[in-house]
Amino acid sequence: MAKFLNPFLLLLLLASCTGKNQTEQQDKTALIAEQKRLRTALQEIEEKLTALDTNTNNRALVYTQKVERGTFQHFVDAQGSLESKQTLQIFAEVPGKVMRIEVKEGQAVSQGTVLMRMETDIIDQQIKELKSAFEFASFTYEKQKSLHDQGVASLLEYKTAKNNFESVQQKLKAMQNQREKSIVTAPISGYVDKIYARAGEINAGQMPAFRLVNTDNIYAEFEMSESYVGRIEKGALAEVSVPTLQAKFENLQVTHAGQYIHPNNRTFTVQIALKKDKRLVPNLIVKAKIKDFEEKNTLVIPSFCVQQDNKGNAYVYVVAEGQKAEKRAVQLGMQYEQNQQILEGLTAGELLVVKGFKNIRQGQALQVKMDN
Repeated sequence: MAKFLNPFLLLLLLASCTGKNQTEQQDKTALIAEQKRLRTALQEIEEKLTALDTNTNNRALVYTQKVERGTFQHFVDAQGSLESKQTLQIFAEVPGKVMRIEVKEGQAVSQGTVLMRMETDIIDQQIKELKSAFEFASFTYEKQKSLHDQGVASLLEYKTAKNNFESVQQKLKAMQNQREKSIVTAPISGYVDKIYARAGEINAGQMPAFRLVNTDNIYAEFEMSESYVGRIEKGALAEVSVPTLQAKFENLQVTHAGQYIHPNNRTFTVQIALKKDKRLVPNLIVKAKIKDFEEKNTLVIPSFCVQQDNKGNAYVYVVAEGQKAEKRAVQLGMQYEQNQQILEGLTAGELLVVKGFKNIRQGQALQVKMDN
């Protein structure tokens, strides 16, 4: 037998459910309205407290600087050594026994200064004999020439005397030239860095007798990574220091930037000419700062002002309207030492918090002073 639901009971059930849903909706609407009212009230209270807070001791003390545009420069550090464009190994041009060394190691010499003399006893004897032979050959040649001109001597006799005269003359000149080469002189001005020859020893001319260095044209040389090709160019600003001498040379320029990458270490050569200084000698270790980037009319701030949030995003604090702290996201450019280039996020003229930024938060009231 089929069962039927009482219509009256069904109506009561529907009315009960509808009333419950309407009550919950009303309660939710009331709670949202109350939340908005409380937020508005809290904001009004904070604004009134800020307006009433005339005691600067209750504000966070910060020091600021104006954000300004300027020139940003980036330098790369390098280490190398001093070289000389004129470092010569001096050889004796003729073999023989060393008679006397005329200089000492470390001595400054001028071009043409006598460095060493070789013994010339045998050469002198040969020159003496050739001079005697030359006098006789000259006398014979003049006689034969005179007789030939008179038609007395034959052409053969004249030619023979002339040939003998010229032959002896050439031999004498060659021997005299060899004697001149027995005196070793400095081909350039500089100082005697090393003496290899020893008095009394035989110098065959195969080994150097002296090393001569000219420090007038000394320069610093560096091997730079290929990543700097195109960034370090001839004429780039540089600064070179010599730690051993505690010396620094500023406002220099790159005089040579190599166009060849060494395949063994993937570097190229950079040279910086130095001003004349008697203290500078080849192979001294040097350090340099070489400019590889410059941009004018860009925003530059102290790098220590930049902070990072937990996501790695960079930000700084600036002073907003009403002397409140504003946390400002920034896009960073290049950094060198304490200078940070800013690409986006700041405007010239804004007040940047440079001291006290660790102890403030967004919207906090500030006591602002300019940093000197």
